Amino acid sequence: MKTVIVTIPSAPLSQGFLRTDFLQHLTKGGDTRVVLLVPPFKHAYYAKEFVGRSEIVVESAPYDRYKRFEGIAHQFLRQSIPSTTIYNRQMHAFYSKSGLVRWLWFVSTRILWLLGHMRIWREFLRLLYTLTPYAAYLPIIDQHKPDLIFATTLFDRMDLGLMKAARKRGVRIVGMPKSWDSITSKCFTPIKPDYMLVQNQITRAESITYSDMREDRLSIVGIPQFDFYFNSSLIMPRDEWLHTINVPHEERYILFTGGGLDLFPDECDVLAMLHERMMRDDSFKHVKLVYRPHPNYGWCVDVAKDSQKIVIAESHKKVHDTSGGWEFEPEDLKFLLNSIQHADVVLHMASTIGIEVALLDRPMIGIASDGKKQKPFYLSSERYYHTNHFSPMTQSGGMKIARTVDEIMAGLRAYRENSSLDKAGRERVVREEVVYTDGKSARRIAEKLREILSV
Repeated sequence: MKTVIVTIPSAPLSQGFLRTDFLQHLTKGGDTRVVLLVPPFKHAYYAKEFVGRSEIVVESAPYDRYKRFEGIAHQFLRQSIPSTTIYNRQMHAFYSKSGLVRWLWFVSTRILWLLGHMRIWREFLRLLYTLTPYAAYLPIIDQHKPDLIFATTLFDRMDLGLMKAARKRGVRIVGMPKSWDSITSKCFTPIKPDYMLVQNQITRAESITYSDMREDRLSIVGIPQFDFYFNSSLIMPRDEWLHTINVPHEERYILFTGGGLDLFPDECDVLAMLHERMMRDDSFKHVKLVYRPHPNYGWCVDVAKDSQKIVIAESHKKVHDTSGGWEFEPEDLKFLLNSIQHADVVLHMASTIGIEVALLDRPMIGIASDGKKQKPFYLSSERYYHTNHFSPMTQSGGMKIARTVDEIMAGLRAYRENSSLDKAGRERVVREEVVYTDGKSARRIAEKLREILSV
């Protein structure tokens, strides 16, 4: 019997590895036991879900044991990622701060960014990081005696603590970046795994450039979080779906997916201005504005609650009253899929939602507007569209980028007249970002782990 420890630090990871057939394929044949390492505040939730499954064990991680230290280390290490995204963030911090602090931060972080271009510096930081504390994770390794560790983010403190303990005990490590933006924005990879699974050719190239991985230790597997998009049985009849979200069957809707006030502080201004324009335009008289707030950040409650034009559509479940205490359950994923599928146009704020919209071939507009304000570039929403991970999206031709509310309205009119506009660009997004369109990425990952286990 082989044992694999799989880290599940957040909802996007449970979506990819617990809401798919990943565990089914990893444990097939009865020769593999899986230990799910989860944050303490979600232990009861997951344990209840897998009760009676002898091949699956749910284990709490000492998640907060080194929280402060790892937070500082993470801030320091990611400044040494020599990417455009980090440069962008450093400039944002420079314009956001004032006085002497502004210059101290700018100079220190820019030095780290410049040093990060040298592999010798990156390897020096990795050597230093191996000396940092991790003892609280050793009992997990000693108790379960795993044959393999699967670290699903490569930057979360749970992953890193477990990886350090695994290195100490000589356990092999397979890692995977959490998302398409991880390697260039937050994943310095202070501990390189023995093997890395990546989503696509773009993240493969980034893993070589920024994480210093060997080419023969990389495998492209796709995006397991998106497997459910290829399940046509989840698509509801339009009238049934409209009834679900309280939209009259004779009306249509625009889907506004929020980015969260932490990242997009002007989201409410944009939503309010868009609402006002649609109310004044007779061509949008029978068009609702369906607002999907970001599940992890603050949202525009006041703008949305008093309007008959705006419909609030939340597609997640709160399981614990803390940041990150939400989950996507199967019904939530079905809700999300249908909200995109039946929309005339989807508005998003430089979000992963853009890939999901392309998968369903719906027209989309990227909001790069700051509402009533005109901000400097590095303080604006537009800066998010000039990052390493999002630049291929903007260059694909699969979406319109709107820098003002007027441009949003113009884009809505164009797409309502011809929904096939930019179709070739959306197909390019799917081809470059998703790669596999068979809905079997989770299975592919499980089979790759079993292959590594057998070596």
